[in-house]
Amino acid sequence: MILKRQEKDNIIKSIYNSSDILASVFDRGSNDLTLIFSKGRQYKYSNIKPADYLRFELAESQGKVFNSHIKTYGAQKLDDINPDLIIKEIETLKTVEAKADLDAKKGVIIKNMEDLLSFIKIDDFDYLIMESKFNTIKTNMDIYLNKLKE
Repeated sequence: MILKRQEKDNIIKSIYNSSDILASVFDRGSNDLTLIFSKGRQYKYSNIKPADYLRFELAESQGKVFNSHIKTYGAQKLDDINPDLIIKEIETLKTVEAKADLDAKKGVIIKNMEDLLSFIKIDDFDYLIMESKFNTIKTNMDIYLNKLKE
């Protein structure tokens, strides 16, 4: 699955959440696709059909599309690189994505709790108690989610 995509001057650079394929560079002018693998190996695939590249880029599994569509093109082995910087960026992107997911889930929980509180027909005193308990749950949820993000 794609984590990051940058396009400039007909060059598309992408980073993936894939077990073996870390990144790709696609040149729209020449239709060359360079893939960087987890061990730092690099291969350049020539004359890639734009539809095949798009299929690869948007896939849930780059490995499956690589095996079924990209691997059939001729490949040239390039010099290996140190993949550590890309791996570190992938970890950072995944952390940011996980935090955003937690924040979204928190928002849904809070909205559900507010809806529930609005449906309860109780007197003013009981409402204040329920609201206080709701705020305590919300505070504890914030503490818990912040610890998960660390």
